[in-house]
Amino acid sequence: MAQVKLVSECFIKPNLEAVSEASKKPYNLSPMDIDTLCANYMQKGLMYTKSYDAGFQTEVFLLKLKHSFSLSLVHFYPLAGRFATQTFPDEHACCIFLDCVNSPGARFIHASLDSTVSDVLSGTDVHPAFRSFYDLGERAINYDGHTNALLSLQVTELVDGIFIGFSFSHSIGDGTSLEHFITTLSEIFNSVGNSLQNWEKLTYVPISREPIFEPFFPDGYGPVLKLPYVEPSEFLSRENPASIREKIFQFSRVSMSRLKAMANNGVPNDGNRNNEISSFQALSGLIWRAITRARKLEPEMETNCSLTMNLRPRLIPPLSQEYFGNYFSRIRASCKVGELLNTGLGWGSLLLHASLKNVDDKAIIESFRKYCEAPIIGQLANDSAFFGVNFVKIVGSHRSNLFGTEFGMGRPVAIRTGNVNEVEGRVSVSQGSEGAGSVDLEVSLAPSTMTALEMDEEFMSFVTLG
Repeated sequence: MAQVKLVSECFIKPNLEAVSEASKKPYNLSPMDIDTLCANYMQKGLMYTKSYDAGFQTEVFLLKLKHSFSLSLVHFYPLAGRFATQTFPDEHACCIFLDCVNSPGARFIHASLDSTVSDVLSGTDVHPAFRSFYDLGERAINYDGHTNALLSLQVTELVDGIFIGFSFSHSIGDGTSLEHFITTLSEIFNSVGNSLQNWEKLTYVPISREPIFEPFFPDGYGPVLKLPYVEPSEFLSRENPASIREKIFQFSRVSMSRLKAMANNGVPNDGNRNNEISSFQALSGLIWRAITRARKLEPEMETNCSLTMNLRPRLIPPLSQEYFGNYFSRIRASCKVGELLNTGLGWGSLLLHASLKNVDDKAIIESFRKYCEAPIIGQLANDSAFFGVNFVKIVGSHRSNLFGTEFGMGRPVAIRTGNVNEVEGRVSVSQGSEGAGSVDLEVSLAPSTMTALEMDEEFMSFVTLG
């Protein structure tokens, strides 16, 4: 199998004269930022086919992308920084913050692979090469942002295509924030024109959605949180990659509508549609049932399913999507295996629906308040206390619109995640190539479990083939 080869790499910074003085000050981390310091970097990438009819030139494309990257960092200046730690030995405490000035910048990598787009996209299993399409396959946890770039962009040139992979520290933002940066980079790339002389003159480009860097704290707390550690060894932990298969399952708009109707069939309704199961909740219930069945668990065993949610619209008043940082939470539904499998499709979906309904402004503020009173760094590598046994962990958003992100080569032909998905039972969600209403699932399972899932009649009856 062909290997990804490094061509060049550098660090990218914005023109400091274009960056506001306020943006250069130390940036304090929010409770959710701190809680994810032992989690893996987020990785998301877009595959494009080269536009030979438009006279595609790799060197010109790379120069334009680098300059657009620099212009984007004017607006997202913290992403060019590094983490720093201040210790308080007398209190056995430390404070971790973002140093926006003393940093070489964000990382830019140019790599190559002697394969075609069809080579790496053929079949529905995720091709092993994708693991090297982000930071050359290097693994990192968010705490490594003390020395590693908080944001890196890798351009991997294939024989007939380009893959743009983003590695992004989860301790500076969630999936909504990463998508905000990627769409802004695309917006700037498409607005600067095609003249090299014009690019060199530009130090600032206005954007349609300015990010808001204001870490969220409940009243009476922040902006600095002291953690009960002095040495990193007191809290650092890392995951050992599991032996898994990763596979893409696609669901069309028609299939999602059919799934929603089936899940709601027989679900009691109070007349106000308070119990109505959404299409995404129906899909989550379906994959939970199918993976649980594929694992061949005993009926009396426990099974768990977790979802991530965007908290911005649930706060009062709601925060706009431009608020940059970690504004997400996880909910979990639990039951016996027999209860999940011996009832209808809507039963498990309704459990998830009920858990989501319980997350309101009051619950969010209370959870943040409790964290601020006793802050710790979450040990996500071994977090069975939350995810439970026999878990299905669903992450990402079906509302993501990265298929609308263009870099001079038309729409991407595929969206992929990186090696952060190498956790057994993890399901990564993104909007399908068909657009709103369609969904792609990137599923990670033990090989034997994946084989059983592929043979599950209920699950596969909703999957779009070909």
